[in-house]
Amino acid sequence: MTIALTLPSSNALTSEVKISGFCHPSFQAVYDAFAANLASGQELGASVCAVVAGQIVVDLWGGYQDSDRSQPWQEDTIVCMMSTGKGMGALCVLLLVDRGLVELDEAIATYWPEFAQGGKEAITVRQMLAHQASLPFLDGAPTGSLFDTSGLYKAIEQQVPSWEPGQNPGYHTFTMGLLVGGLVTKVTGQSIDSFWREEIATKFDIDYRFILSAEEQARCSDVYASDRQPFAQALRNTRTKIGRAWAPFPRADFGQIFNSRQFRTWGIPSIGHGNARALARIYGGLANGGKIEGKELISKNLLEEAVKEHWHGVDAILNSPFRHGLGLVLSNPTYNLNGNPNCFGGPGAGGSIGLGDPDVKVGFGYAPNRMANAVDEGPCAKRLIEATFSCL
Repeated sequence: MTIALTLPSSNALTSEVKISGFCHPSFQAVYDAFAANLASGQELGASVCAVVAGQIVVDLWGGYQDSDRSQPWQEDTIVCMMSTGKGMGALCVLLLVDRGLVELDEAIATYWPEFAQGGKEAITVRQMLAHQASLPFLDGAPTGSLFDTSGLYKAIEQQVPSWEPGQNPGYHTFTMGLLVGGLVTKVTGQSIDSFWREEIATKFDIDYRFILSAEEQARCSDVYASDRQPFAQALRNTRTKIGRAWAPFPRADFGQIFNSRQFRTWGIPSIGHGNARALARIYGGLANGGKIEGKELISKNLLEEAVKEHWHGVDAILNSPFRHGLGLVLSNPTYNLNGNPNCFGGPGAGGSIGLGDPDVKVGFGYAPNRMANAVDEGPCAKRLIEATFSCL
């Protein structure tokens, strides 16, 4: 059921903020924080969702899809959620592990023979998922070659590790999508988008995509970033590690690329498009023993392995303290994730985030279209996370 909600006119920030959706009375603090974010002008449009023990307790959306404030955010609006796609892509690989088609400690080259170039023949699936494959860069891909996907895959096959694989951890901010996408295709014969749609999106009703159809593009909000947004700044400067990692990115306007039809049909799961409901349902399922509405997404044993700490230290690319499981970020000083070391998730640059807390069986998702000028989840997502857990 969808109900329209508005702030009381006595609110000091604004007389009215249009918010729609559902919020259980016990989670009024989340509604208040969401409304305050929109009213303050820090957000343009967004959605937020929380799931507790498999039940949706918050499912709200509000604001606008466009900077002209002419297109209200709708129930089915989706948006580029940046690196949240890495966790979703990794989940596809974990499904193959669950089915016995891939082994975590087997070499990637066993399944992808062309990958065994440049000293990569022994890099394992586990090392890849834990961001320990030592392949954060794609030096063989020319500047501006972002949309030459076959060329990108050839470049990752030829890439030489930047250091000894399995040693220094380094966030594969660009290449993770190529690594998981290439592996899934080699094992299944399908693109990772096709595999995701058939095995996860359709089966579990998850509105999250790597490639958007024409209909999905029509309901996709633009994403906005100021010149001060750290990720946007880093992309423009190849002297930074992130800039080098994203060297194939065209040296054009940030929004012009990320809001283009080409990017929305790119299909490499370093980045994905979706909404808060999609991430809250996925991470709510993972936090609830791997099941969504009684259907198994991932086995209990593999889930325990995936959320186990595989490394904890200063990331060689981000130069920040991190903890990682298999394809999942674990709560750390950079991404606090409610401060619980057992929490796991998938953050995206600018504030998009999905997280799960197995201790209280909570899944949370947040999807804004205005990127926060922050290197962590940003102030708006933090308020909503804090409000959600304060209601338990």
